[in-house]
Amino acid sequence: MFPCLILGSSYVRTEYLKTAVMDSDKLTLVGAENEIPQGPALARLLQGPHADLAFLDFAEPQEAAACALTIQHRLPGIALIAVGAPPLPEGYLDEAGIAASISYPVTAEELEAALEASLRLLRPGIEEKLILFLPAKAGSGCSTVLLHTAAALAGQFKKRVLVLETDLRSGVLSVMLNAEFSHGLAQVLAHVQDLDILTLNQAIHRAEGVDWLFATPERTTGLPEWSDYFQLIEKVRAYYDYILADLPEVVNLATQELTRRARLISIVTTPEVLPMRLAKQRCAELERWGAGAERTTILVNRWHQADLSPGDLAGHLARPIGQVFPNDYKSLRAAVLNGKPVPQGTEFTRAATALAAQLCGGKAPEAPRAGGLRGLLKF
Repeated sequence: MFPCLILGSSYVRTEYLKTAVMDSDKLTLVGAENEIPQGPALARLLQGPHADLAFLDFAEPQEAAACALTIQHRLPGIALIAVGAPPLPEGYLDEAGIAASISYPVTAEELEAALEASLRLLRPGIEEKLILFLPAKAGSGCSTVLLHTAAALAGQFKKRVLVLETDLRSGVLSVMLNAEFSHGLAQVLAHVQDLDILTLNQAIHRAEGVDWLFATPERTTGLPEWSDYFQLIEKVRAYYDYILADLPEVVNLATQELTRRARLISIVTTPEVLPMRLAKQRCAELERWGAGAERTTILVNRWHQADLSPGDLAGHLARPIGQVFPNDYKSLRAAVLNGKPVPQGTEFTRAATALAAQLCGGKAPEAPRAGGLRGLLKF
């Protein structure tokens, strides 16, 4: 939940706004005033508990605008929402630093929309640490590709890596690593407002040098919302060099927060006709969610020499091919049985290391290449 302040213009209006905040499942009240505070009163309020946003009553626009400017000067990271502003000159609210405006009395839908708009305006930028892996079609090997890329980032390049398994019903990463755990991503998201490094450490599973927040299909928590992922990224970003997320093939209203913030979204496909067609569909869907071609790339999995060349695949999909992973069923099957990634030295792990090098701007360790994939992984 997001901590907030209410700066009202009267007892009645403040109490009404308190009720609206308490009825919301995304807000918690940390301070309230029955009149627009000024001078020492405002200073004391701003020195109190941390708030992500403030509801500022605009019944008296001049007083409210002056208060808004002071808040923006003292606490530039707080989102301001104007309440009940009368018709004002164009740009008046923008000059006061107002992120969103709602009417008085306010509806639950309007409050939700203002909250989303103001927080996203406050955090508009791309999160450079966030990389998403999304399958063109279920069964394309997206989780396998992510697992080996995460292991390469941690092992070969010594990066601090967190993996989020957002396919909360059908995630397989814990099975692939033969992991035993009691808490995972669903539990973290359900209590994300109280998350700190201690509670995070209780939920993560450490393996292969990577911190994993696994899916927990038997969870009893509710479905996450965009605000849960918003808060999670804000709270964990300082602890990691990279945050990798394993998404199901369809972006939803919650995971779209991740697509909005991600530096790169890698669509994992195999070279067969059906998943290739679905890869084009995923690209179109991502564009509708606001993730354009400049932030998407294609990872081709289970490739062998009889398939179309990487150049032909890139032309067909109108997207760059970020990396090609060879068809190595035998090694991957043995790795799953052992609960470990494929050992170093195979063409598959070389591809994962090359992808990790691309992501972190490093140089993949030199290794002799053999077989028909010679030179292909440099594409």
